[in-house]
Amino acid sequence: MESSMADATLFAIDEVNAAGGINGRELVPIHLDPAGDLTAYYYLAKQLLVEHGASDVISPNGEKTPPALAAITMMMQPSTMN
Repeated sequence: MESSMADATLFAIDEVNAAGGINGRELVPIHLDPAGDLTAYYYLAKQLLVEHGASDVISPNGEKTPPALAAITMMMQPSTMN
């Protein structure tokens, strides 16, 4: 994620948290960089959802984002994992 997009995302998270979070829960940013490695997207999404217990994954919407990332995160939703 380019610096300006990352800065804007962190700013938005700060604004949401300052207003009480979402349903009283604070947003906690976790940044993992796949460095353009398409295989890494899968493993990092899995790490976010399984190891960090993330409920959502935010990624850039650009040409470099593999279309499979959305499908991976949908398949890995905590409610469907065993």
